[in-house]
Formats: sequence, C-alpha cells, structure tokens
Amino acid sequence: MPHVPAHEPPPAPGAGPQGLILPHGGILPYNASVARTSESLWSTVRALPRPVWLLYAGSFVNRFGSFVTTFLVLYLVERGFSPAQAGIAVSAYGVGSLAAALIGGL
Repeated sequence: MPHVPAHEPPPAPGAGPQGLILPHGGILPYNASVARTSESLWSTVRALPRPVWLLYAGSFVNRFGSFVTTFLVLYLVERGFSPAQAGIAVSAYGVGSLAAALIGGL
C-alpha cells in the first residue's frame, strides 16, 4: 500500500488515483478535503460566518411563521369566531400573500 499523508484517509478499496470505481464502470472523483473525517459536521457548521447564521435564523422564523398560519383557523374558532369567519380571514391572508408575492417578486 502506498504511503498516505496523515491528513488524508487511505483510499477506499477499489479506488484508483482518480477516485472510486463504481459498479457500472464510472469513476467517483476523490476529494481529500471532503473525505476528511477528523472534523465533525457540528464543528464545520459552527465555523460558518455570522451572516450565514443570520440568514439561517431569518429563514427559520419565516418558515415557522408559515407553519403557525396553519393553526390560525383553530385559534380564531377558539376565540369565538365562526368557522366561516375564520375561513374568510385565512382566505384574506392567502390572497394578501399572493398579491405581495406578485408585486414584490418571489
């Protein structure tokens, strides 16, 4: 077996200098930076810059807000509105969201 530097894992069985030979005859390229196992996923995620974390947090809040609207009808009915009134309120919210997407862009 040829000498492999300490920062790179040994090649997988069936791997040539270009990469891993797949059963159908193709070659999967070997990428040493991706193949490193010393770094965990968590340490890689923690190393992301602050703007990426802010975008992720904003995306989470946006998606969570979309999820909460699913329960808006139940909340409105619980607060004393009729099911028809709650449906009209949610429909108005949907029409407003559609109009905002068309005007502001997706």
